[in-house]
Amino acid sequence: MEKLRRETGETIHLAVLDDAEIVLIERLESPHAVRHVEPLGGRAPVLVTATGKAMLAQMPEADIERNYGEAVRADSQASAVSAALPLSDLLVELRDIASRGYATTASWRDGVFATGAAISGPDRRPIAAISISTPAARATVEARSAHAQLIVAAVAQIAEHLN
Repeated sequence: MEKLRRETGETIHLAVLDDAEIVLIERLESPHAVRHVEPLGGRAPVLVTATGKAMLAQMPEADIERNYGEAVRADSQASAVSAALPLSDLLVELRDIASRGYATTASWRDGVFATGAAISGPDRRPIAAISISTPAARATVEARSAHAQLIVAAVAQIAEHLN
């Protein structure tokens, strides 16, 4: 995480899945005066964050469907997302995320762009996810591309240490 922060200059978050929510368990803040910082212990619906979608993309379809249903029942924001994103569309999006190795979102927090990737254990199931969160003003096409490459490399390196 520290290497990602040094390379990007942005805030790095580490989250785990708890039922149909992600929970932020660690954060390394950007040195910039303008930065995005979520509170430790903060929760969010799995359907709306880059870390949540990255973890979902590594799950079997039955687990995705269960998490989708739980998220929609548990949270009004997730319900609004599900109205705009039916399960069938989410499954297509998650297949794309799985093939490229990372998820992005600009819809969870206004003015924030995040790139997230799942950390999978030896059984290839997600155990956590990391994200790079940046104010939208700094999320240029070049920065987004660099963040994607860096986060995919970071989770691959972490996975090597877990196996």
